[in-house]
Amino acid sequence: MDLNKILFNLKFKNITKTSNANVLELLKIRNQENIRDKMFSKKLITKHDHYLWLNKVKKNNKEDFFIIYYKEFVCGGLGIKNINKKFNMCDWAFYLSNEFNFPGLGASVEFKSINFIFDKYKLSKINCYVLKNNKTVINLHNKFFFVKVPILDTEFDNYNINFSKNNVIKFFLDLKNWKIKSKKFISKFKIDAKKI
Repeated sequence: MDLNKILFNLKFKNITKTSNANVLELLKIRNQENIRDKMFSKKLITKHDHYLWLNKVKKNNKEDFFIIYYKEFVCGGLGIKNINKKFNMCDWAFYLSNEFNFPGLGASVEFKSINFIFDKYKLSKINCYVLKNNKTVINLHNKFFFVKVPILDTEFDNYNINFSKNNVIKFFLDLKNWKIKSKKFISKFKIDAKKI
């Protein structure tokens, strides 16, 4: 597995600056059963709801969404929410189409996303929430030095969902720890910094 090749072919593009065809391609991915199964809301997303969500993202200065491309093909999405400059933190998540399910892609997206978020937003902490039954992503976050932390009762208020925190694990990663520990990953896989 050549992670440098995968990283080189991965691109993130703000959804507000992409073509309508790519926005609709993302809708197909959002509605894939394996994606919905791991989301807080599992209902099929209509085209109308998809565009309502897109307009909300455009107007919200505490939220961004990027389409993930692999070799110019839409392969998933990267969401950044609750950007808080006061506390230097945000929440993030990504998903990948089952059509692009090959070894090394998930790890490459995770690695590139973490660097992208820390660099672009100049934050020092990132959080993510994962359903307890999503063992693949839990294992991935563990490999990338995320630490499990308690969930506060009010944390899902910003998500506008009715969801039990008992079904979710919260992970946390700070920039200082990432800078130290990511060197192991870079060394192990001989990552070329220019490809990140």
